Amino acid sequence: MDIINALLISTLLVNILLGVFLVKANRGSKINISYGLVTLAIIGWTASMLLYRNSSESTATIYTVLLYVLATFTASSFLFFTLIFPSEEQLSRLKTFSIFLGNIVIVGLTLIPGYVIEGTYVEPGQENTIIFGPFYLFYAAYILIYFVAGFVNLVTKYFKSSGIERVQLRYIFLGYFVAANLAFITNLVLPWMGIFIFNWAGQVLTVIMVGFTTYAILKHHLLHLKVISTEIFSILIVITLFIETIVAKSLNEMILRAAIFIGVALFSVLLTRSVAKEVENTERVEQLSKDLEHANSSLAKLLKMKSEFLNLVSHQLRTPLTAVVGFLEWWKTGEINQMSPEKQKKMMSNVIMSADRLHNTVEDILTVLKVQSETQYKFEPMDIYILVKEALEVVKPIYDSKNLYLKMEASPKNMPEVIVGDRRFLKQVFINLIDNAAKYTEAGGTTISFKIYPDPEDDYNRFVSGLGSNDKPAPPYMPTPSAPIGEIEASSPEKNTTSINQPDKPKQERWVYISFKDTGIGLAEDDKQKLFKQFSRGVEANKLNTTGSGLGLFLVKEIVDAHQGKVEVNSEGKGKGSTFTVGLRA
Repeated sequence: MDIINALLISTLLVNILLGVFLVKANRGSKINISYGLVTLAIIGWTASMLLYRNSSESTATIYTVLLYVLATFTASSFLFFTLIFPSEEQLSRLKTFSIFLGNIVIVGLTLIPGYVIEGTYVEPGQENTIIFGPFYLFYAAYILIYFVAGFVNLVTKYFKSSGIERVQLRYIFLGYFVAANLAFITNLVLPWMGIFIFNWAGQVLTVIMVGFTTYAILKHHLLHLKVISTEIFSILIVITLFIETIVAKSLNEMILRAAIFIGVALFSVLLTRSVAKEVENTERVEQLSKDLEHANSSLAKLLKMKSEFLNLVSHQLRTPLTAVVGFLEWWKTGEINQMSPEKQKKMMSNVIMSADRLHNTVEDILTVLKVQSETQYKFEPMDIYILVKEALEVVKPIYDSKNLYLKMEASPKNMPEVIVGDRRFLKQVFINLIDNAAKYTEAGGTTISFKIYPDPEDDYNRFVSGLGSNDKPAPPYMPTPSAPIGEIEASSPEKNTTSINQPDKPKQERWVYISFKDTGIGLAEDDKQKLFKQFSRGVEANKLNTTGSGLGLFLVKEIVDAHQGKVEVNSEGKGKGSTFTVGLRA
């Protein structure tokens, strides 16, 4: 066996092993399957070169034709692969057929005697000499055009890609560009010039192509390459020892080599398992490291939130407490007795107001902590209309004391009998919204209404703004019912689109919308943006109600979010009232 045949056999084995391992890595992947076709073409091309180089005078022309027929599939399979890789693009049947149509035509020309190959002369001790036909240039042009088209695909995708895909494309382009161009010279150009000494080099150069491509495809599983490399190395050694055992010249030599073969085979199995276990452990450590990094990041955010919360709480508690302590100091020292009755009365009113504010803040903080610490909400079926009515009865005395009306429209005909939610917290939501409306309304009152929509995306804005189906377009922003928790925002005229992460429109989901429309002080646009944040209140709200904690609406949003619902506010401006709307899945 000469060294060239040994190189070709080694190339054949490497291509077979890499092809098998690549397809085995992900059998369902279109990329791996398409590159499996490339590997299969290379294997056939390499095997035919072995037959060609070891052919006799009578079979030389047949094996030469077979060699050049199988070489055509390396070009078409490469072009097909570049169209699939790296995003597993779906090619139409017409496009796939058109790729291989040229291949079929060239195969047909090659099979016709004298068109591409006229004959082959075998010269002992030298490379075979091929006599090419008149269509050989068409054959070479086909190979060149298909490879150039494949390179154009790779370059185009390279400049459009980023990240790991860009790295993969770079490796594939580099491997094929080097190997294919050298093979084009050694296997197409030089033979046409009558130089056949390197006619076998193209097959050996495919190791570069297959190596780079395998690395690129498995780039996101680089550790797997360590296992594959170990397996390939072990198999090559075992195959070599097996051949050495077979060709042994004596029985004693065969027994010795067989013993070595068995020992190395067992060691190879143990080595491969050891490497696979090491890779598995390494991947587990990497995953644990990522999880730990994520946990540390989350912990840092929680610590930051805790710090901010404590700062806000200390400010909210310190202010009213200072007024109470100051009054008690004046009372202790007797200074209050020296004040006029009017001043004493004013001072007492301020203290009572500060105490109320302190009480409200503490209650709201405790409620927030309770809501945020709930590991599991107690969801149960309930009649939402009755629940809102119960909340109304709780707050009704406040409206009566301020001579405000509090009306609740009749339940819609298509109102669902029940919805699923936590009765305690949803009732708190409705109480907060009704009570909030009373605090910032000096005349008029609040109207509660209901609406049911199988598809809220088209009609919901009209509902919350009080517009009919024939009126002008509704206000621009309202999140759709299927948006993820945490994407609810206050309405703003600057927002003309829904949330950027909005999913597809639901087809059958039903939603209950409860609207609380008051005739109060209204909201400025700046206030809408911060209304649902902790300790945040509108400018006019601070003037009208100084005892508010700024946590009521934050609680509303937290609870509604936990129910995967929606909360929205609309207002035409200062002095024109506000409409708060809660959306819940029916």
